[in-house]
Amino acid sequence: MATSNKAAYLTRPDGSPIAVLSAPVPKPGPNEVLIRTHAVAINPVDSVKQVVGKMMFSWLEYPLILGSDVAGEVIETGPGSRFQKGDRVIALALGMDKRGKGSSEGGFQETMVARDSLTAKIPDNVSFADAVVVPLGACTAACGLFQKDQLALEPLHVRKGRVHTGKTVLIWGASTSVGNNAVQLAVAAGYDVIATASPKNWDAVRRLGAVDVFDYRSPTAVGDIIAAFEGRQCAGALAIGQGSQGKCIDIISQVPGATQFVSQASVDTPGPFPTTALAKVPFITKFLWSRLAMQVKIWRSGVGCKFIFGSDIVEWDAKERMVFRYLEDALREAEYATCPEPMIVGNGLDKIQEGLDIIRAGVSSKKVVVTLE
Repeated sequence: MATSNKAAYLTRPDGSPIAVLSAPVPKPGPNEVLIRTHAVAINPVDSVKQVVGKMMFSWLEYPLILGSDVAGEVIETGPGSRFQKGDRVIALALGMDKRGKGSSEGGFQETMVARDSLTAKIPDNVSFADAVVVPLGACTAACGLFQKDQLALEPLHVRKGRVHTGKTVLIWGASTSVGNNAVQLAVAAGYDVIATASPKNWDAVRRLGAVDVFDYRSPTAVGDIIAAFEGRQCAGALAIGQGSQGKCIDIISQVPGATQFVSQASVDTPGPFPTTALAKVPFITKFLWSRLAMQVKIWRSGVGCKFIFGSDIVEWDAKERMVFRYLEDALREAEYATCPEPMIVGNGLDKIQEGLDIIRAGVSSKKVVVTLE
């Protein structure tokens, strides 16, 4: 049982640096576990929240604890939990979600509370640093692929073997964290995958299971992908990355018989998020104008679009636990790759700020990780 705790707090909504401070030791409730954190991953949403303050997730009260990806060891269990003390696990932290319990479920701390439904055991031969890249990417991908008001693909068949559906899904941005997981989850559910990525990442995306990969920067990418769907039944698209939504709409609207839906994991922005109040005005103006233009495009195309929130998994998969059951089984059987590769920036909560700065500078095909050993 933990007797002390420290956390990397975001203390003010003005872009101030992270402060490492003492924090209460959380207490797990029913069907929850207390995790001693050994590694955390940093996501773009963490970096953006630090910069834009109350413009994003306005319900959060300061000081707050960011962080969605956690890997560590169970040190205490709540009533009814299926886990045991000493289990090595990964978990999706809900500290930033409206349905969460605030700071006790924040990821960037030495001990945190996670829900059984959002936790999976990891095998001894998988390091915490490698495993921690999975939770948010996998949850976001799963929501886009399987959620009923998203692409609503056939569910994963835990322990039942793969049943091929005869359908193909487009994953634009397959070398990203969400993309890596989306390719694997779609293939596991019985779908073929057509993907986009930089040519340097084509082999890696194919190893994850994609049948065709195209260069997203190519001026002929849209036409080439439409041609690749000839003779295939298209189950829709998952759009990841700047400019992906419009490209996916163009493709889906022109593929005969395609499911007319794009699950959207990214929002186009007119450049880096501003760090000063003066710069926010033109940024917001350009952003709103671009969103209006996209809404017009969506209306004209007739293609449905919906933004993905990875934490929505807490509602639609809390009972069946399809996603985390599958991840646990697949990791144990070495049938799931923990990717992208972790970029370990250091050890200790004081390295969280460095990781946030690296995210803002730009990271490609890797996920920023801080260890807490």
